[in-house]
Amino acid sequence: NNIAWNDTYTMISPVAVSENGYLAVTEIGGKSVRVYDKKGPLYTVQLENSLVQASLNSGGYLSAILKSKDGYIVQAYNAAGGLLTERIDPVPGIYPISADISDDGRTLAVSYMDTTDIEIMSRIVFLYINQAEGKNYVDSMYAAVEKPGKVVPVIKFMKGNSLSAISDKSVFLMDENGGELWEEELLNEIDKAVFAGNDHIAVGLGDEFVNEEGMEKGTILWFGLKGKTSASFAAG
Repeated sequence: NNIAWNDTYTMISPVAVSENGYLAVTEIGGKSVRVYDKKGPLYTVQLENSLVQASLNSGGYLSAILKSKDGYIVQAYNAAGGLLTERIDPVPGIYPISADISDDGRTLAVSYMDTTDIEIMSRIVFLYINQAEGKNYVDSMYAAVEKPGKVVPVIKFMKGNSLSAISDKSVFLMDENGGELWEEELLNEIDKAVFAGNDHIAVGLGDEFVNEEGMEKGTILWFGLKGKTSASFAAG
């Protein structure tokens, strides 16, 4: 087969993120993100701070969490690499750990881990990207969901702009206004998680939690957007 295109770069530990025909190549702690579509290079974002996490939406929009000397910054870029908005988080003990942009490009969702109290708190916030749409809200934040005692390291917008989330203890789904649609508690650690298209979530279970009777280690669970386990497989 003939090579349609190629691109050369230097990275020590490259990480790839893909979504609906788009691909972002970057590295954790790096300062650039290269985004491609099926035709080749689409845009490159040069960052002023070190990258913590990156994600793409189905239209090639990029969200990025950055670590600065003063705290953290969350940014959203359009499909041409133009900066749409950024959120600066300088409060010690509160860490953004996952971000994603809705497929319609209107909303930026960010998952924060709050360690400022005795119990860890996770907070998922919904922000309008367009300043005109968010002008009536403080920092454009129009909704928030709190999860006491849980860490939510993975969020992703799904079909219909619903937002899926995987915590250390559960899988749950919210609508685009932050309303919780369902949550499935788990009695095992989660070893792996993947999103199958924009309508299914698959998780691979690890060891059972202490004093809990969970499932066999190595079990894979699939969840659809209506909740409940749609399929399972004990992989051993």
